[in-house]
Amino acid sequence: YTARQRALFSILGVAIAIALLVVVTSIGIGLATGTTVYDDEIDYWIVPESSGGSSPLVSTDGTQFGSVHETNRRIESIEGVEGSTPVLSTVLRIESETAEEYVLVIGIINSPNVDRVTGINTSGLSVDAPYYADGSYNGDRTGEIVVSESAAGLLNASDGETLTANADANFTIAGVDQNPSGAIGDVPTALVHLSELQTITGADSADQADQFVVNTNSPEVREELAGIYPKSSVYSRGQLVASETLDSDLPMALALTAFITAVS
Repeated sequence: YTARQRALFSILGVAIAIALLVVVTSIGIGLATGTTVYDDEIDYWIVPESSGGSSPLVSTDGTQFGSVHETNRRIESIEGVEGSTPVLSTVLRIESETAEEYVLVIGIINSPNVDRVTGINTSGLSVDAPYYADGSYNGDRTGEIVVSESAAGLLNASDGETLTANADANFTIAGVDQNPSGAIGDVPTALVHLSELQTITGADSADQADQFVVNTNSPEVREELAGIYPKSSVYSRGQLVASETLDSDLPMALALTAFITAVS
């Protein structure tokens, strides 16, 4: 009887230890990719340099790049670059006719060679930046928005319906992505034109964005990408996960806590 109890408690102890390590590993990778719009179809990310001391779980503001529309043209002119876009991410209160919820809104410059951002298909957005109008921000406002299936369900909205962001900016749903892919999972997410999101958030004053994503089949462009901005870092898919996981204090603290708990 005692031996059976010992065996059961041993199995339970091993199961808890393995579960803790799996959870911590998942959280660590999530934190590593959480600071970027991580996606399997993106080759390089250009992000502002960070000390690694803050967590995206508690961060409310971060370093941003300026003059991003002009810089994006420079990046696209680099030989070997197939497509690129600056990315601005923010959480906005979105209203539909029957619901009002918070949604992660991503602003991009749509390009035929950037098919997906945050796992959402970009084809519903017009190409280029019509509202930006060479920095005047008085061009043709499209009001286009593409939402993930989870966002559409949360807002009880469908293709062609009108959504309101921040109580005063209207958007028309130009597509609902039924099969989103990427690191954000089922987080309610929407894609809009970068310049239109900048106007809502005040980032139009310096033409700001959080990061750049670049599609290319040429590893040689990395050196040129590194020189685009001072105090910036360029990551590939594998390096992004490995570097950010090692550089961040929170995943290491969680791992140490799980190790001590497992041993105990």
